[in-house]
Amino acid sequence: MTPIIKEVIKLLRASLPATIDISFQSTVDSEKILASPTEIHQVIMNLCTNSFQAMEGEKGHIDLRLTPVLVNGSRPGLPEVLEPGCYLELTVRDNGCGMDEQTMERIFDPFFTTKPKDQGTGMGLSVVHGIVKETGGTITVTSTPGDGTTFKLYFPTTCQEAVKEDSPTLSYRRGGTDTFYR
Repeated sequence: MTPIIKEVIKLLRASLPATIDISFQSTVDSEKILASPTEIHQVIMNLCTNSFQAMEGEKGHIDLRLTPVLVNGSRPGLPEVLEPGCYLELTVRDNGCGMDEQTMERIFDPFFTTKPKDQGTGMGLSVVHGIVKETGGTITVTSTPGDGTTFKLYFPTTCQEAVKEDSPTLSYRRGGTDTFYR
């Protein structure tokens, strides 16, 4: 997954304005997930394009991170969004305009867009959701109007190949403004 993300970032840098900075960090050595390189390329491209568009021509930053996580233990008060096991967590964070709760509830609906009719199809995040769901993964979204958005995508993988002993264990807590999709 790391080489694909680097390839997409290279393509994006060539087309993004100089006012938009994009960075990527990975702590993953070997990664095998149930998605094709084309699907991962599409996911990264769609998420980063949405991030860029959310900056509305302003100076901004898109930060991508890929980390292995081990999900175990109970998750009181939260929906069962992830089965116990090993995952690759892809975080895409921006400092764009953010979203309100009503918008967040619809972002994965096909044809939903906040853009004018001639500037968006409303299919980008729907496609992302479909690809992640097809792998058995999950997406979480956290956003604050005026303060940016964070997408976290969890792709199931095998523990032997993705999670080292010093990898973080994903813990859950009650409350917050996260929206979970499965």
